[in-house]
Amino acid sequence: MMDGNKEACVFATLRSSKGRVRRNNEDAYYFNGAFPSLQKMDVEASLSEKFPLCGALFAVCDGMGGMQNGELASNLAASRMHNLVGKMKGLNFPDALHEWVSETSLAVAQAACGGGSTLALVYVDAGCVRIAHIGDSRVYRLHDGALTLLTRDHSKVQMLIDVGLLTPEQARTHPHRHMITRYLGMNNEEETRTCLASVDRPMPVMNTDRYLICSDGVTDMLDDGQIEALMLAAKTADECANAVYHAALEAGGEDNTTLIVLEICAPDLDTFTSDAFNRAQNAERLDRTEAPESAKEPEGGPSFGTLRIVHEYDLPNSGHGKITVTAEVSGIQRSCMSEHLRMETRISNH
Repeated sequence: MMDGNKEACVFATLRSSKGRVRRNNEDAYYFNGAFPSLQKMDVEASLSEKFPLCGALFAVCDGMGGMQNGELASNLAASRMHNLVGKMKGLNFPDALHEWVSETSLAVAQAACGGGSTLALVYVDAGCVRIAHIGDSRVYRLHDGALTLLTRDHSKVQMLIDVGLLTPEQARTHPHRHMITRYLGMNNEEETRTCLASVDRPMPVMNTDRYLICSDGVTDMLDDGQIEALMLAAKTADECANAVYHAALEAGGEDNTTLIVLEICAPDLDTFTSDAFNRAQNAERLDRTEAPESAKEPEGGPSFGTLRIVHEYDLPNSGHGKITVTAEVSGIQRSCMSEHLRMETRISNH
């Protein structure tokens, strides 16, 4: 499962194309410094490289809003990732990401009118792996022979799953499965407050772990079981990326298809990770319950991170007219910006 060289590093492979149905590619990527120019978005991309396990950043951005606006939104998000790298030199990861998301969402809203972009990223540094996302692009981890989805879609169907009204299997074919509740490019005051990246707590670097970052062009075509089987069978990061990529295309390739596979090589695991990981975790634990000053509401207003999202759904064959799903999100924290959801449902006949 491990590539040949035994030095501490991350092997990374990217595959991206417009798929077999779409006329253009609205997916963009950030490959630790490399990203596509706007003029070459539609050109199939294949990259493979080895990077040190310090400050390596990878991301997938899925644009929406029509041919031109979708491409512009995702490309702008990817091209601004170097700003995030700069911010992380002076701030911890969650604070740097919060600032970057606020600035980039505004930039996307101004440049790509009506457009927006998802974001899924993995950052490897100081013995830690950090995960963050906005929208329905995903990050998976293959560890000890099992695949785990590390992100939770910001989507309407995920809200219905959370309240028990849909199963994950039903959500895969639901007509609202592509309607997301957060994206880069939200442009009014209330929407901007909901455009928060979900940030996982730091995970230690683990030898032979694999990570998959992908757009929904992959997960619409392949279920988690298929992805797990393909990732387990592959011997290298290159083989893994190619297997998942071609399987998504062969399953129909109905949407733009972009993925990055990372494989950790840290043979001297204990000496490489333990001290650095503990330092990073302790630094963020100090201010875990305090929101960033720039994000706080005026005195007397609601606290940062408390918001209500209401969606109505027509259920024509259920015996009920509409269902209203209300999500209250609270507890957005400075260090991990984790979200705690409380869902309420109200069914009415009208």
